[in-house]
Amino acid sequence: MGSQEARRPRIGRNDPCWCHSGRKYKFCHLDRDKAPRRKPWETAAGIRKLFSDAKYCIHADASPAACSGQIVRAHTLPRRAALAAIAEGGHVYGHDADLMSLFKTHGVVKFKRIGINEASTFTGFCAVHDDRTFAPLEKQPLTASPEQCFLMSYRAICRELFQKRIHNSNVGIMRGMDQGAPRQIQEAMQWFTNLHEIGILMGLAEIQHHKDLYDEMLRRNNFDPYRRLIIRFSCVPDVLSTGAFAPEHDFSGNRFQNLLDDPPLKNIAVTVLPADGGGVAVLGWQEGSDAVCIPFVESLISIGEESLGNAVLRLVFEHIENTFFRPSWWEELPEATQQALIRRTNSGASPATPRGPSCLRDDKLNYVDWPVTSVEAQFPRRARL
Repeated sequence: MGSQEARRPRIGRNDPCWCHSGRKYKFCHLDRDKAPRRKPWETAAGIRKLFSDAKYCIHADASPAACSGQIVRAHTLPRRAALAAIAEGGHVYGHDADLMSLFKTHGVVKFKRIGINEASTFTGFCAVHDDRTFAPLEKQPLTASPEQCFLMSYRAICRELFQKRIHNSNVGIMRGMDQGAPRQIQEAMQWFTNLHEIGILMGLAEIQHHKDLYDEMLRRNNFDPYRRLIIRFSCVPDVLSTGAFAPEHDFSGNRFQNLLDDPPLKNIAVTVLPADGGGVAVLGWQEGSDAVCIPFVESLISIGEESLGNAVLRLVFEHIENTFFRPSWWEELPEATQQALIRRTNSGASPATPRGPSCLRDDKLNYVDWPVTSVEAQFPRRARL
């Protein structure tokens, strides 16, 4: 250890810190190994405060003049029309990603019961923009019209951007987690944090790009550049979800893009909701993502209607964190099936759990029975690759 210390270049107190935080060494890592270790619950409290303090309107026309009313806890999955349809005792199951829970499970995301008043909320819209913008989706029967489908995807994109901004703010907390650790551990933790920050910044650039395109469609009230695949089910889905991601592989294992590619990556939004006594899954994207999203959804269509329910479920557990499900459905699943879904939820979360080409392929597990009544491909077939 002594020879390793001797090989390190000497850093002056006023020099930039070796960890690339941008702070002076004396205000950053000087004597950090002698500081008291930060307790996990202290870090967890700091992260929770970041989320509770993040309250601003992310709408396309957000401004001090245009926004009105308080920032609301907007449900990305409607509480009455969606979550209440799968709730039991006022609760659904969802991800338990609290830091203290992850500490107890050694980093494995599991599931917990969540009240429907708290599930799927984020503080990203003022009262007026939330009410006016999503009225066609919240206050009218869900027919999966072009406008309703667009609004599903728009809200998913907004939430993804909002969440990534918070995760970017969380980098500062991560940088302080090595307090009290020896220098070698500090270096390893800062190296991981730097990689994490690069990934967050790339993801931010990507989702901001797509948010700008959706904003323009919303302002013009023109949904022609918006593409979608609509799958209708004859029953209410046991699992509801909404979010957006960059597809890497399709349902046959073909690779389209790599998360390390230069942004912006092609992006698709997914929403699963109850609709008219049954259910609907909408996969939506804007025309600039055609090159990836059209072959991606075609690979889904090609597996056959009898398998679409299970394929959609694999997709949302694999890629969408904002996913909630009926308690009795989850509790009645065999243990092996539950563990398969937990593995999907944690896939790609760290280098130890990489997401491979087979991530969406049929795993021969029967998760749900959602009979399909129709499949509508609302995108230009001439754009197929």
